Amino acid sequence: MRYFVIAFLLLFAAALVFWLVRRGMIIRRQYRELARARDEAEQAGGAKNRFLANISQDILTPINTIMGLDQMILREDAKDVPKEYLASVTAYAAEVKKASEALMVLVGDLLELSRLESEGLSLSEREYDVREMLLPLLSAVKGRCAAKGLEFKAEVDEMLPGRMYGDVSKIRQILLSLLINAVKYTDVGRVMMEVSMEERTDMQCVLRFRITDTGMGMKKEELEQIRRLLEETEDHNGPVFGSISGLGISARYASILGGKLACESTYGEGTEFSFRLPQKIEDASPIGSVSEAEESLDRASYVPQFIAPDCDVLIADDDPVNLEVIRGLLQATKVFVTTALTGEECLQKVRNARYHVVILGHLSSGYDGWETLRRIRAVDEKLPVYALTAKGREAEEEYLAGGFSGQLAKPVDVRELERIIMRHIPESMMERRGDKVSAGTGKEA
Repeated sequence: MRYFVIAFLLLFAAALVFWLVRRGMIIRRQYRELARARDEAEQAGGAKNRFLANISQDILTPINTIMGLDQMILREDAKDVPKEYLASVTAYAAEVKKASEALMVLVGDLLELSRLESEGLSLSEREYDVREMLLPLLSAVKGRCAAKGLEFKAEVDEMLPGRMYGDVSKIRQILLSLLINAVKYTDVGRVMMEVSMEERTDMQCVLRFRITDTGMGMKKEELEQIRRLLEETEDHNGPVFGSISGLGISARYASILGGKLACESTYGEGTEFSFRLPQKIEDASPIGSVSEAEESLDRASYVPQFIAPDCDVLIADDDPVNLEVIRGLLQATKVFVTTALTGEECLQKVRNARYHVVILGHLSSGYDGWETLRRIRAVDEKLPVYALTAKGREAEEEYLAGGFSGQLAKPVDVRELERIIMRHIPESMMERRGDKVSAGTGKEA
């Protein structure tokens, strides 16, 4: 009997050991499978983000061409052109401009979402022009309202400082998201945006943005659900996933900017979203009246910020159309524009001539932009060299750290391009905007 008990215990112990080993093997296999599934999910997510970023940046190149050529059409000399024909062409070009700006906003959304999903939230602050931040939004939303038969009204405080310092990209994204939602849920009546300055002390101010609509509004339980969403998302600083709504992202943006998104709604009457943001003031000059008509880039209203026929600018890009677009945008300034299609050609021209500014775009053969910059710096360490890029402003630190003087975003904003050049030429070389100058054709290389 004793031997039987001992045999039973040994058999039980062996079974227990076998079970424990087997269990450990199963757990390890399950862990490996989970780890593999996690890695595959991360790779798929990374591939999706890379695809969104790449396709969005690829789309920006033709948009840059469309918007640049459209600006050139609006500035063409209208002498001897029949008035009826000129009016039609100008109207068509204005519509192209509005559609391009709306498309730019959508592409910007894709780029921002792909970046947020991989990197999470972070501030990317810079100096910005308040009027230039607002006008593309007004243009895009006015078109959406017109398509639905809605009235769109914008009331912007004329005493707002003209230039401020902050994360203009996130401010624009919040406003765009709220305005698009307002149009989406309004079938009759109007959508309205108000921008005012609530406080100001020295070079600091607090802006208040208010978006209202005359849609159906929300029932009490729906309003409470929206408020819970805003509260749950505004303080979370992790990565942004696709399941988070645009409204949730806007709340998180407002939070990281130092504000808070609020919502009020009356069922059957409409909805209001508002938020307050502290901003630094760079230029306290009042913004004045904001209207699309005043900022139209047509031939009649466009005036260059400066004229400098003795200024030399070198632009390198592997797309000849891009080069012609930038040359055309600078035509009114009379600067001498030299172009290069490759990094090697650009470097050779830097060695053989003196330039006030160099702009490096996409270079697909031979030296890329970074290698071209490295070789330029070996020739001239102080030469202002800017990257022409489809990346957002958040990438500027990367370019500055890599040796560039800054970046010029696609599609090219001619006023930003002019400001870059003005930054690097002496006052004695320029005739400032407002002087009696003619916007004739400049020299070409």
